[in-house]
Amino acid sequence: MKNYDEIINNFLRNQNNTPLDSQRNVFSKEEYERLLDEVTLILKQNKDKSIDELRDILYEKSGLERKIRNFFYDRKKAPGAVIGFGTDNYEERLVIGNQEEIATDNMGNPIYSPKEMNVDTIFDLASCTKLFTAVAILQLAGNGELSVSDNITKYLPQFHHLGNHTIFDLLTFQPYYTERRIETANSFEEAEEILFNAKAYTPSELMGRDRYNDFSSMILKYIVEEVTGIPFATYIEKYILKPGEMESTYVKVPDEEKDNTASCNYSYIVLKDGTLDCKCFSRKGISSDIKAVKLGQPEGKLPGHAGIFSTCEDMTKFGKGLVDGRILHPALTNEMAKNRTNSVVYSGGVSYIPTYGFLCNSKNPNRLFSDLHQGLSGNSLSQSGWSGTQVTVDPLNKIHLTYLSNRVHNRIVSMPNNLRMALRRDGLGAQYYGSAYIDSSQYAFERREITNACLELAIKEKMLEELVKCDKKDVKIRKLKPTR
Repeated sequence: MKNYDEIINNFLRNQNNTPLDSQRNVFSKEEYERLLDEVTLILKQNKDKSIDELRDILYEKSGLERKIRNFFYDRKKAPGAVIGFGTDNYEERLVIGNQEEIATDNMGNPIYSPKEMNVDTIFDLASCTKLFTAVAILQLAGNGELSVSDNITKYLPQFHHLGNHTIFDLLTFQPYYTERRIETANSFEEAEEILFNAKAYTPSELMGRDRYNDFSSMILKYIVEEVTGIPFATYIEKYILKPGEMESTYVKVPDEEKDNTASCNYSYIVLKDGTLDCKCFSRKGISSDIKAVKLGQPEGKLPGHAGIFSTCEDMTKFGKGLVDGRILHPALTNEMAKNRTNSVVYSGGVSYIPTYGFLCNSKNPNRLFSDLHQGLSGNSLSQSGWSGTQVTVDPLNKIHLTYLSNRVHNRIVSMPNNLRMALRRDGLGAQYYGSAYIDSSQYAFERREITNACLELAIKEKMLEELVKCDKKDVKIRKLKPTR
C-alpha cells in the first residue's frame, strides 16, 4: 500500500512523461492533493466500508449523475449514450437515454418511436476508427514490415501527387485534399479514383489551418493492404479484434444486430445561406460518414477513417488492450501519444495549438481545447468521432474512457459560426419552418464537461485502489433514468 506522498509523486511523474515542456505540469501538485484529500476523507469517514461501498460513495459525491442528466435529459444534447470509464481493476458503465427517437414507417415517413439504450447497444464509431488504423500501421512497423519514414509511393504509386510524402506524414495528419468530393462519386471505383488523385497543401496554404483530416487515414488503409496482401477489415479482425477479445465489433453489422444499433439518421446541417439540409440516409449499420459509404462500408470494405461499429464493452477491451500490451507493444502506444504538431490555428477568432499524435489527440496545454483531462499521464491519447463517440486511454495510470453516443440522430449537427448567434431560438433549438430543432453543433466542446468528470472520477478511483487492497476486477452498470 502506498502512502500519500508516493501517490501524488507517481501521478506527477506520469503526467510529466512527455518530451514537450509545454505539456508538463499542466495539472498542479495542489490539484492532485485536492483529489486525493477527497479520497482520504471518505476513507476516514467510512472505515468499515468495503472498497465497493467506497467506490459508490465516490460516485455519489462526484456529482456526475447530475451533470449527465442535465446534458442528456434537460439540454437534450444527444438522444443517449453508453459510457464506460475506470481503471484496470474497476469500471463504471452508465446507460443513458434512447438509441432511437425517430423511426421510419413502411412508407418511408418519419414517426416518433423512442427506443431505450441498453448496455450492449452498438454504435457507429466514426473517426474513432482512426485508432485502429494507427495501431495497424504501428504493428507492421514494430514487426519490421514497413518504416514510418518510407515514402507513400513506395507502396502506392497510384498516389502520384504525393511522391515526397511519407507514412509519418500520414500518421501526423499532414493535410491533403481532393479536387472533387468523394461524397459525389457514383460508384466505389469512382470514389477510389478521386482519392488516388489526392494532393497536399502548400506550406503557405497551411498557415492557420488545422491539420486534422480524413484523407491521411484513408490512404494508410491501402498501405496496410499492400504490405499484408489481405483486406484491411480482415487485418483488423485478425490482429486487433481477436487479440483484444472483441466479439461485438463489426464493419458490416449482422442483420440480427441492426435492431440493437443506435440510430444516426435524421441529422440536420445548416448551410451557409441559413437553409436546413436533412441527412436522412443513414440506416442502422450504415456509417454516418458518406465518404465511408462511397468507399464500400455497407459491403464490408473498411476505409481507414471511419466505418467500424462497436459496443462499450468491446471498446473498453480495446483500451485495456493498449494498456496491457495485448494489442500493441507499450513502447509503440507511447509513440502514438507524442504530440507532433506545433502550428497555431484560428477558430472562431480564437487561436490555439492543436496537439496530435499518430491519428489521435495528445494532451493540449490549454484546458479549453484538450479532450484529455489534464491530470492524466503525458502519454495519454484520445480520439473522437463525428457521430458522438470518444475513446481515451492512459497507459501509465491504467485509466480508460469509452464514450459512445449518437448525437447526430434527430439533431442539428453543423452550423456556420456567423449564423449561430443570429438564429432565432426557442427553447432548446433553432426555429425552422415552424419547428424547433435541437442544436448539437457544439457537442464536441460541450461533451468535455461529462468526459472530464468521468476521467476525474477514474483518477480518484485509481487513488482509492492505491490506498485500499483490491482483490477482484469488477464492472458496475448503472441505468440513468430521467428524474421526471
